[in-house]
Amino acid sequence: MTEINKRLKTPLRYVGGKSRALKKLEVFNPKNMENIIEIRDAFLGGGSYPIYLSQKYPDKNIWVNDIYKPLINWWIQLRDNHEEMVKKLLIKKKNNNNPEKSKILFQSSKNIINDPSYSPIDKAVAFYIVNKCSFSGLTENSSFSKGSSVSNFKESIINSLPFYSKLIQDWKITNLDYRELMNGDGHIFLYLDPPYDIKSNIYGKKGKIHKIFNHEDFKDECNMCKCRLLISYNLEINGLCNSSFDLTYTMKSNKEYIEDQKKKKEIAITNYYDYYDTDEEEESGFFRGQMNQVII
Repeated sequence: MTEINKRLKTPLRYVGGKSRALKKLEVFNPKNMENIIEIRDAFLGGGSYPIYLSQKYPDKNIWVNDIYKPLINWWIQLRDNHEEMVKKLLIKKKNNNNPEKSKILFQSSKNIINDPSYSPIDKAVAFYIVNKCSFSGLTENSSFSKGSSVSNFKESIINSLPFYSKLIQDWKITNLDYRELMNGDGHIFLYLDPPYDIKSNIYGKKGKIHKIFNHEDFKDECNMCKCRLLISYNLEINGLCNSSFDLTYTMKSNKEYIEDQKKKKEIAITNYYDYYDTDEEEESGFFRGQMNQVII
């Protein structure tokens, strides 16, 4: 294990991201991580947990994935083409250095993200601008936020991107259905942070990815998976180990929303225990059972 750079949490603003929950999630990691040969994340989003795990376990293979194509294009460009990305972003920032100009840039960038006539790097630059200038990182599902453009679309933040690029150089990055990452055995540690069962549809253009996500199918797939699973979710999954912990999101700032967040519990779900009855079980890391507890 290596020392964690606490400043490297996520290069994006992503609603539902887990940058504030890293230490709480780590409690639920498999205890014998030395037996893990690959770490996977099937719902990458802002990437805070695999970024954290990449620093803690630099010798592990990392495979990350997301079904949202513009997001995955951005991560690939960050890994493979960060110098051009930073150069283009700094020019955009210099030429649009006040909220009024940033708003025009935001609106034009929104039209580029899914336009096939633009290059992957230009679409990635557009995605970053929209992400940083939108409310709570809602990107395509948000209007322009003056406050976000001032606090998040800054040269200092753009200049941090090469550090993230260096960290993810060996990542395998794919744009697949999450089920494709569920193949494997107890030597695979799979983190899943799926769309939550909530009233709002916030992922994908016009919330499409969120709308079509089938929670019952997801639960069934998790019960059948042979990888070591750690799932952050707002629903319990019968047959697996469900534990709750506190985590407050900041998507809205009104009093009612904040008070409602305080009442909610995040659920960390695993399909393994911290103890094993035989050497074979410890080696495979796979142990089925149900356990419910509350972590304060």
